[in-house]
Amino acid sequence: MKQFWWASATLGLMLALVACPGGSTNPPPPPPPSAANVVAGMVTDIGSGARLSGVTVTLRGSSRTFTTDSTGEFLFDNLAAGNVNFSLEKSTYAPGFATAVSGSSAQTVLVSMKKEDSKQSYDPSQSKTLSQRTEAGPYAVIFTPNSLDSTDPNLKVSITPVDPTKELSALPGQLVTGGVSPSALDAVTFAEFSILDSSGKKVNLKASSNAIVELPIPAELRSSYPLGAKIHCYSYNPDTGKWEDFVEGTVSVSSVDGVTPVLKAQIRHFSWYGAAPQVQDQRCYKLQVISKVTGKPLEGAVVNAKPGLSAVSDANGNVQVTGGKGAGKSFSNFSASKTYTDTNVDNNGNLISQKGSKVIEIGYTTYEEDDLGYLVPPYTSGPCPTGKSAFKAGDSRIIINTSLAPKGVYKALGILSSGSFSVFLQTGFPDPNGDLIDETAASGAIIKLSDGVNTVQLKELAAGTGYYGLPAGSSVTITGGKRYTLSIDGDGNGSIEGGGSAYALGNLAWNGFAASGQYNAAGFTPAWTDSASSNAGYSPIYFVQANSSTGLGFATTSALRAYPKSRLACQT
Repeated sequence: MKQFWWASATLGLMLALVACPGGSTNPPPPPPPSAANVVAGMVTDIGSGARLSGVTVTLRGSSRTFTTDSTGEFLFDNLAAGNVNFSLEKSTYAPGFATAVSGSSAQTVLVSMKKEDSKQSYDPSQSKTLSQRTEAGPYAVIFTPNSLDSTDPNLKVSITPVDPTKELSALPGQLVTGGVSPSALDAVTFAEFSILDSSGKKVNLKASSNAIVELPIPAELRSSYPLGAKIHCYSYNPDTGKWEDFVEGTVSVSSVDGVTPVLKAQIRHFSWYGAAPQVQDQRCYKLQVISKVTGKPLEGAVVNAKPGLSAVSDANGNVQVTGGKGAGKSFSNFSASKTYTDTNVDNNGNLISQKGSKVIEIGYTTYEEDDLGYLVPPYTSGPCPTGKSAFKAGDSRIIINTSLAPKGVYKALGILSSGSFSVFLQTGFPDPNGDLIDETAASGAIIKLSDGVNTVQLKELAAGTGYYGLPAGSSVTITGGKRYTLSIDGDGNGSIEGGGSAYALGNLAWNGFAASGQYNAAGFTPAWTDSASSNAGYSPIYFVQANSSTGLGFATTSALRAYPKSRLACQT
């Protein structure tokens, strides 16, 4: 039998620039958000970025509902002033929630929903562990007998894992604690737990009971949270829009596989739940929002820092917002959104000029502290002050560019291996499953790769191909076992659509036999070495296969840590 091997680290991303398809089976929506006390929302799939129709959106504390149409949008007007909370439901998806502020101008809410995993059967009279295996490790819930408020022997349990290092936008609401003075939380590991009886009614724990949950620590955060570490845990309260019900969990070894480090904690009711210590390294970031539609600063844009809080830009587009440098991260993510009514009577830079139409502008950016573009850091230590002027002459700012989204989505495939890195970027229109239709190569993108110290912009290998690679003499070299982060500006307009991170593979070699030759399959056990296996946080998954015609081989995929972010905007 001929022996051979191959290896590649694949970093696959769906970067959403979501289309604005027409048509709707719903009644006409309320008037455009030209008045106060209006919240306009947009709902997308966290995996593909495709807009979700048929989502039932309910205003908490009322009977008011709205069903999203083919654009995935909803709108509530005549709201009471102050904080408002929404719940979202769609078949096959985990429950979604959102928060907004009803005030003097319309506000945008962007909601990402995640498909729930398969339902598992459970008899509440039994003691049982149910788990859902993922690349990060097994998510699990441990039930004790008669702890649920149901005697139905045919309960269905779903566990929907969320790895916040790549799915942060799937978490409901803002990631802040409850109370008069909310504090930003640094996401570590999360999941949504749903239990339904035979009639489809939701089931929860009895008032005096609890259950144990185990949530795996993402590979790149394990050095920050070793075995025995204590982490604050919270569950989401959809009525307040805050993360509450604080308990303390401990990093332990998974009871399911006996290997994976997991956060183990008691849970008092089932919903969204996770580990999220308060951000210790708080910083006051200074930003400016620029509309690519008008070319001018954008007033009234809601800016969110992740991890962090939110704030609204002033007449000059300036805003300061309290954020933080998350554990294990060298960057902070920011988003800006604004809903308004188009008052243009001519083009003025709009893709489609239509006076009186509803406009949603969205923008994203990622700030890397070591980026040479920010030699003077646009932040100060500690939370932002209140009641004081936000800006002084000469202050540096992080720029967020907002614009209307072109039709379609971007899909990026990055190949990361020892000594080389390349990205293939495509664009197209997503079908209902998020797969691209009539995809074409995306040329002209700005793609940057960082090793945590240096950052380099990739070069399109040939114009119009969508293939990008490291330029000659690059300050970033690819070393096995080292973590790299990627940012992608798909249309080259200055707004970051998405990115990800992964560990480069080490050099792989077979043990105990040559790279070619014939071997007896009986009793044969393949073994290999990985030169990077001792690196902290490096957690590859090996795939080994063999047959009589193609021989023995293996492929290796490094632990994927992606943070797809939908850059969503629409003019209707």
